[in-house]
Amino acid sequence: MAHPAVSAIIVSFEDEGCEADAAAVQRYMKSEQPFYGIKSPLRRRLIRAALKDHPIESREDFEEVVRALWAGEYRDEQYAALDIAESSRAYRGPQWWDLYEELLPEATWWDTLDWIAARLLGPILLQEPSRRADAAAWIAHPSVWMRRASLLVHLKHRDQTNVDDLAEAIETVQHEKSFWIRKAIGWVLRSYAETDPDWVIRFVKEHPELSGLSKREALRKIEKA
Repeated sequence: MAHPAVSAIIVSFEDEGCEADAAAVQRYMKSEQPFYGIKSPLRRRLIRAALKDHPIESREDFEEVVRALWAGEYRDEQYAALDIAESSRAYRGPQWWDLYEELLPEATWWDTLDWIAARLLGPILLQEPSRRADAAAWIAHPSVWMRRASLLVHLKHRDQTNVDDLAEAIETVQHEKSFWIRKAIGWVLRSYAETDPDWVIRFVKEHPELSGLSKREALRKIEKA
């Protein structure tokens, strides 16, 4: 039997969902997975209320709640799993890497994939550099989403960015024609440009085979400065 917080969250989503909003967001996301039609602020309030009544009190509770919600029929339930994972420092330490990495291959669209890579695994990578090889290995994965994750795991590292790892990941996939890869390359370079614009300018100049999309995204904020 699942932790009672799971059913409490799902029931509250069912009660508060909006069919019109659900249909609209499903069209926008181009998703076959249904939505309840709950906006993020309300979703998080409902989660907090459920966890207040049914607190997570152990590592086992946490894993059970995250896995059960992640396996849910509705996309909002997956969002709830990630909200809970991101909600406390206790759930963002190195001991949680394996759990979040396990979720990655099941995140088959940009919303949940980017969230796990950049906001859950990315911070852990800074705490636990021994995981660098794990993150680097995703770049050779047959799934475009896993390759995208290998780029976006560096997205929020700012002045702690390992530029050698980032450069190697980009160079491995710079020839790919996938929009999702090209966009991710530009995005992660644009983010790092806020810390070291000269490095990004030099990298783009030294890599003429980068796609036009990647280059435009990488230099966009620099050119406006």
